Amino acid sequence: MNNLIAGIKRYDMTPPVGVRLAGYPHYPRENTGAHDPLYATAFYLANGAEEIALVTLDILFFSKKYAAEVRKRAEARCGIPERRILICCSHTHSGPWASGNPELKREGTEDEDIDAGYLAALLDGIVDVIAEAKAAAFPCQIGFGSGHCGAEQGVGGNRCDQNGISDPSVNVIALRDAEGRIRGILTNYALHPTFLHEDSLVVTADYPGYLRMYLEGRYPDAVVGFAQGASGDQSSRYFRRGQSFEEAERVGTLMGQTASRVIEAMTFRQELSLSHAWKELPIPIREYPPIEVLEQRVKQYTAEYERLKELNASYLDVQNANLRMLGAEDMLGYALCVKAGRRIALRDDENPAEVSVFRLGDCMIVGYPGEVFVEYALKVRTSGKARHIFVFELAGGCLPGYCINQEAYEGDGYEAGNCMLAPGFGDTLAETALTLMDEVGG
Repeated sequence: MNNLIAGIKRYDMTPPVGVRLAGYPHYPRENTGAHDPLYATAFYLANGAEEIALVTLDILFFSKKYAAEVRKRAEARCGIPERRILICCSHTHSGPWASGNPELKREGTEDEDIDAGYLAALLDGIVDVIAEAKAAAFPCQIGFGSGHCGAEQGVGGNRCDQNGISDPSVNVIALRDAEGRIRGILTNYALHPTFLHEDSLVVTADYPGYLRMYLEGRYPDAVVGFAQGASGDQSSRYFRRGQSFEEAERVGTLMGQTASRVIEAMTFRQELSLSHAWKELPIPIREYPPIEVLEQRVKQYTAEYERLKELNASYLDVQNANLRMLGAEDMLGYALCVKAGRRIALRDDENPAEVSVFRLGDCMIVGYPGEVFVEYALKVRTSGKARHIFVFELAGGCLPGYCINQEAYEGDGYEAGNCMLAPGFGDTLAETALTLMDEVGG
């Protein structure tokens, strides 16, 4: 095993004015401009025997079919084996579409939301930035660490149960050159980037953009990327002080300060083993109640939502009622599409789902597809199979709705209504990841 080399490059993937924003599919939004840039950031690592690339995108979803295309093109371009390229998302709700829409249309196609010209340029840009990162590789040292930043700081936690489980770990991978300068920082945290909501029409990376801004100010030679953790049930809903750029900045800065303390305490090393394992899983689809039952549910939840608005109920009561209504509408839409035999992009383009594990010395990165409840990350993070275990969701593709737990299936929340998966798939993801961790853990 030779000493480590690394290359870090980024591509400005900010969409032009007019490109439709993803994140709140029930509220179509054409953007009116960019508040801050979106980036595709590539981290290339090689040790003389193996090479990998970790790519972060400031985007809501990135379909498996597009990730597969990018990986194949990147291998042809610069030789990195396609399966050793991991592409994941920040999950900003104020970026462009690059996948199917979870709100299924009764007429037309889901592809109508995607700007074809922007998408083509994005795929080219990601391939370019991977190749450029490899070409710019330099001798380096790498460090890993985690810090704490959670609900007690008004950041975030469980959005299905205010007192439910969460993962407040700010996870950091840092790359340092021979002169001791921090050149690359890959951050990871489990929290929906929804400080800007459906009323915002501007492009923004949300709090990860402010996290990046803080760290690049603290380490001016560094390029920073952000990979979303298992945040299917993690948000700022019960913990934030508002929904604004100011609040996104407060939270991103707190995370940046935590990440900086982690970096300052890191132990860096020059030698690093690299390995990878992956497996594809067929996506099991749930059975739906009768259409008439779902139609009645939509009427019931719509009436409750309208009643609470008329009563000027609290924001949280109205918002939770709104989400129950939207979830019921989604479930009805899915059932109607299944009954009619219609194509569903988030089901058909993502099947089979892919789970991957990258071993970087005493750190393992688990890549889950889709939006996954946090308990399925904690199952692998607490396994003890490596000193550092980080989980990246929306890695290598999406899923047809949230990957939820049994409690959510039995409830009436938005996540359950938006989920096409059969019960038990989260456990399958975690068990598969644990097996793959054993494969790379020698």
